[in-house]
Amino acid sequence: MVISLPNTAMTQELPMKPTAGLRSRLHRCVVAILLAAASGWGAANAAEPEITWYATDFPPLYIVSGPQRGEGYYDLVLKRHLIPGLKTYKHRYVDELPIQRVQMLLDSDPASCQVGLFKTPERERKWAVSEAFLAPIPPGAFVRRSDAARLAGALDADGKLSLTKLLDGGKVTVGVRSGRSYGVAADASLKSHDGKPNLFRLTTPDASKSLFQMVSAERLDAVLGYPYEAAYHLAHDNPNANKGLKFYLLAEQTDYVMVHVVCAKSPLGQEVIRKVDALLNQPGMREAILGHYETWLDEELRPLARRLQKQALPHMGK
Repeated sequence: MVISLPNTAMTQELPMKPTAGLRSRLHRCVVAILLAAASGWGAANAAEPEITWYATDFPPLYIVSGPQRGEGYYDLVLKRHLIPGLKTYKHRYVDELPIQRVQMLLDSDPASCQVGLFKTPERERKWAVSEAFLAPIPPGAFVRRSDAARLAGALDADGKLSLTKLLDGGKVTVGVRSGRSYGVAADASLKSHDGKPNLFRLTTPDASKSLFQMVSAERLDAVLGYPYEAAYHLAHDNPNANKGLKFYLLAEQTDYVMVHVVCAKSPLGQEVIRKVDALLNQPGMREAILGHYETWLDEELRPLARRLQKQALPHMGK
C-alpha cells in the first residue's frame, strides 16, 4: 500500500538534532501511518466476495448426516477442487436444503452456487452454468442377479432394459421413489403405467433406502436408481448386499447425462463460473473428479463410466 503525504512535508527543513517535540510528532505520524495501513487492509479483506455453496440431502452425492457427512461425491468435488482453486473468494457451505429451496436461492441470492445440476434451456436462461465436469451413468434398473432370466423379453440387442416392456408384461414389480425424476423418457413411461399393480411408488422420507432393501429382500423385483445408490443404501446393513443386484441401463434413456456447476446469474456468479471453467480445464482435473465418482461404483461398472466420460467429454484430462 502506498500512502501519499502532503507535499509540504517533503520540503520542510528539519533541525540537525530532533527535539523532543519533533520526536513526539514523528512518533504520532508513524502510528497514524500504521493505523491507516491496518484500516486499509481490513477494508480490503472485508470487501473480499463470499460465495455460498448450497447442498441437498442426496447421498452419496451430498451426504449431510451420519458418520460420512461431508464425504459425498459432490462434497469432495467442492472441498478438494473448487474451493481450494477459487482462492480470491470466501466460501460458505450450507447443507440439508431441499432442491426446490436451493433453486429459489439461485434465483434470488446473487452469491449462491451449487455443484451437480443438469443443464436445461430454462436453467441456462436463469443461471450461470459451467462446462460439464462429469458425464455420469444415467438412472437404470437394479434387479437381483438370480432373476435375470425373467428379463429376457425386455432386453434389447445391446443388453439395455426396456422399462415400458417390463411394466407392460405385468409380471415384474418395479419400485420407484414418488416425486423423483428418472429422466424424461423414463418418467413418461412411469406416468403411463400409474395405477398398475406392478408399479410401486414409495413416498416415505427414506424411500430410496427402503426400496433397495425391499428388492434385496425379494419384496420387489426391481428398483430404479443411479448405479451408485445400491452400494450406499445397502452397505450399512450388509457390505456385500449390493453384490446380489445387477444394474441395467434403460433403453428409454440417453447413454449419459452431463452435470455442471451452477451459480446465480449475477456479475459475481458469472465471474465464479468463468473461474470454475478455467479450473475444470486444468490438466488432470476431470480425471481426478471422475476418480471420486468411481469410488461409489461397482468394479464392473467402472469401465462403462470411463467410456461414457470419454465419449461425452473427449477433452477430459487434457
